[in-house]
Amino acid sequence: MERSLSKKQLLRRLAVIIVPPVAALLMRAIYATLRVRYEISGEWPQHNCVVVGWHGELFVNPVFYSKFRRGFDSYAMVSHHFDGELIARTFYLATGVKSIRGSSKKGARAVLVQAIKKIKEGSDVILTPDGPRGPRHKFQSGALAIAKRARNKLVIITARPEKYWRLNSWDRFMIPKPFSKILFKVQVVDLEELDQEHVDDTVEEMMLRHAV
Repeated sequence: MERSLSKKQLLRRLAVIIVPPVAALLMRAIYATLRVRYEISGEWPQHNCVVVGWHGELFVNPVFYSKFRRGFDSYAMVSHHFDGELIARTFYLATGVKSIRGSSKKGARAVLVQAIKKIKEGSDVILTPDGPRGPRHKFQSGALAIAKRARNKLVIITARPEKYWRLNSWDRFMIPKPFSKILFKVQVVDLEELDQEHVDDTVEEMMLRHAV
């Protein structure tokens, strides 16, 4: 006899069905109302690259990326946690970005191999270096390891909305208010040109420079 689902399991199954399409619709709808500007430091690579942004900016950064990088094959590194499943499904519905499941803390070696494989196949790889559970705005070195091993440039995306809501979550998740102004700052980094002894700190400082 099949064991009945617990209340928690049932709620999670319902969440997987309901949350991603609703969240994806909200992401696209709110982004469509925003008055978007962007500034690029350096030249966005014509070939594939490693893209990073803070976890708390996931509501807008993926949509901006997908419009700026339209038609490019892309994979986001998303955790194995339940919220990672929701994020992976939402990303795909909102932007067409597919997922590599794992994190820099759990199964790091397997994830690194998958990410490098995708890059060698010509895809972009997208990461949140302070994810999946923080600490907030603390750069973990997984993104740099992937970029170095694949010999690809690093593209940093940060968002500065004029008006926004904050959620009471570890990453202070940010949702821009409809019809507000937002500035995306894109920094293209050649890791080989940085001081290798302090490259993690340098990239973290570059990301924090424009963070809200």
